[in-house]
Amino acid sequence: MEENHLYILQTRNGKRTGHAAVRIAVDMVGEKLITKKDAVRRIRPIRWLTFWRRFSTGNQRNKQKKIGTGLAAGPGGGLWSRRF
Repeated sequence: MEENHLYILQTRNGKRTGHAAVRIAVDMVGEKLITKKDAVRRIRPIRWLTFWRRFSTGNQRNKQKKIGTGLAAGPGGGLWSRRF
């Protein structure tokens, strides 16, 4: 703030996971800030994919044979994981 002017020197878009996007939308509907229809529209399609992928393989994981380990990563981060 300088001489009644607000200067924002550096800004960037906030990044969030699919789970965070859904959670924020649900909270906003709960607070009656937006409708359910608006909440669904606000979430980008790629965020829905990352959100549902987390739950779609939950039961299948216990049935599969473990072939390696790695660091947790977001979509597209598989190239950087290490396999042993």
